[in-house]
Amino acid sequence: MSFIDELRRRNVFRVGAAYLVAAWLLLQLTDIVVPILQLPDSVSRSILFLLLIGFVIALILAWAYELTAEGIKREADVDREDSVTRITGRKLDFTIIALMATAIVYLVVDNYVLDDRPIEVADDQRSIAVLPFVPLSNDDSDSFFGKGIAEELLNALAQFPGLRVAARTSAFSFEGKDIDLREIGETLGVAHVLEGSVRRSGERLRVTAQLIRTADGFHLWSDSYERELTDIFAIQDEIVSELSRVLQFRLGVGVGAGRASGKTTTPQAYDAYLKGLDLWLDRSGLDNRTDAVATFLRVTELDPNFADGWAAYAASLVLSGRLAWPHLTIETYPVAIEAAFARALAIDPENVRALAGLAYWHTTVSVDLGKAQAALDRAMARAPNNSFVQYMAAHFARTVGDSAAMARAMKRSLADDPLNIVKQYVDLDMAASRGENDPFHPARRRIQDAIDICHPEKTCTEGDFYQTYNLVWMAIQAGSKSDIATAQSYWDKAFAGRAPTASISEDDYRCDQELHRLLLETAGEAPSEATQCLLNFEAVKNMELGSLHYVSYLALMGHQHIALEALFLPGLLLHGLKNGADFYALSDSRWQMPESIRRHPRYHEWWARPGMAELAAARRANGKPFGLPLPIERGGDQ
Repeated sequence: MSFIDELRRRNVFRVGAAYLVAAWLLLQLTDIVVPILQLPDSVSRSILFLLLIGFVIALILAWAYELTAEGIKREADVDREDSVTRITGRKLDFTIIALMATAIVYLVVDNYVLDDRPIEVADDQRSIAVLPFVPLSNDDSDSFFGKGIAEELLNALAQFPGLRVAARTSAFSFEGKDIDLREIGETLGVAHVLEGSVRRSGERLRVTAQLIRTADGFHLWSDSYERELTDIFAIQDEIVSELSRVLQFRLGVGVGAGRASGKTTTPQAYDAYLKGLDLWLDRSGLDNRTDAVATFLRVTELDPNFADGWAAYAASLVLSGRLAWPHLTIETYPVAIEAAFARALAIDPENVRALAGLAYWHTTVSVDLGKAQAALDRAMARAPNNSFVQYMAAHFARTVGDSAAMARAMKRSLADDPLNIVKQYVDLDMAASRGENDPFHPARRRIQDAIDICHPEKTCTEGDFYQTYNLVWMAIQAGSKSDIATAQSYWDKAFAGRAPTASISEDDYRCDQELHRLLLETAGEAPSEATQCLLNFEAVKNMELGSLHYVSYLALMGHQHIALEALFLPGLLLHGLKNGADFYALSDSRWQMPESIRRHPRYHEWWARPGMAELAAARRANGKPFGLPLPIERGGDQ
């Protein structure tokens, strides 16, 4: 008898087949039970390892022993005529058939029944917030490292179809605060929280992550990862892959998702990138914004092939005013932005931050509505639940005059980022431009709180007064009956003790103060005459006027010549329609661009620049002709 025949006689093949099918079914059961019982994924790996060892043992036992009527005996001790291996073989055949039938039923149900049946989960349960990962080592730099990891994870989760993800600004506002998860869930409107910790020791990195249900603190999943520091992206991918599996089972979302990124970079560049994100998150002060831009630029130098570095650099530039990028000039600024966006998308054509930022660039400055819409559509397709993408969509809709789309996009952006103060102010501003004046808007309550806390007679810092002035000014634009004199007092206090910058003389600096004072008065019931310094065009030029609404204000104050000249100042051409106040010059309000300017050839020339004619046509098509050029009156004073 051959060796193969002997293996068949001793039922070794049958034992192996039965074992494999049973082991496969056990692994499927483990895959279901482990997340339910909150067991670490190491349990699944341990079971697989034990099953592999057991398979070898089972084959050895099948060869060496035989099951007889008198019990288990060594095969060598069983007389061939007394052997019952044939009977045992038939029993094993029935066992294999039963196991195979069970496996087939499982596969049919899993692939053709369960996958096509929607999981009955309320929409508000399909939501998650990613909190900053807590640093456990003594290195202070690990603080932004933990926040950076969380940022990467929430960006990946935002690509899960059907999953609502709280934005970074709101989720990270709970950093370092001892707040119950239920309160976090209620505040952010999320049903789940992903939190964790990070510890770096030399070149080793250990990351722990856990998914928790906010309603009762129930741990749905947790695991730990230890790798070389250079494997940070692999760790992120593993976490997202595991979350995809858990969330698909729990909430019916995450199908097809499972990668945080397809990128690599150096540890030095990634450290700098995470630090830049941390600075950008807290950009309430100019220094942080400037430092963030400089840090992102440093990232591109450390690793010219890191797409996220280029995307962050380009987006931070396009969203910042001149003081935040001292390394550039007005002439080199557009070149740097377009080169950075192009580099990011050449490396990663689906980079969400780059696509959304590029849409904003082609909406506001380098106006090309076709390119803006195309970039926005790609960003939406990639990450429809990304708060930043929705925010950029709101700006696009506002620019083309689509008020309904603007309101929808801002609502979606704020739903995932309810604690973002800047977005609250922008939402209030956008609502005012639609003619809405909600006295209970969260931003309006913040404005009043700021006025109450930092009244001019109280001791407040220069920054406090400056910020409060801005809030009062926004309230005025939004239709508030705030006291104009109070706003002027804030403005005076804000400038107290401040020195002129190197590029602006003391006279021009004082003139800048007077201009803002007059803008406040123009917002009131009785506009006053401009001071003598404003009649000097050089003063206006040195201030590098950067917003269309300034042109409207100057014209409304009776200084049409200065207004027309200001239209073509480099600062105004550079900023395009980035300032929300510009749309008051393009709205049916007291600040609308006056007819005398709208009929002037110079104003037509301003709107004849690339992309502007299409923009004007879009605004007219959406019922927003206000402030746009009117037919030139021939024969009059031009």
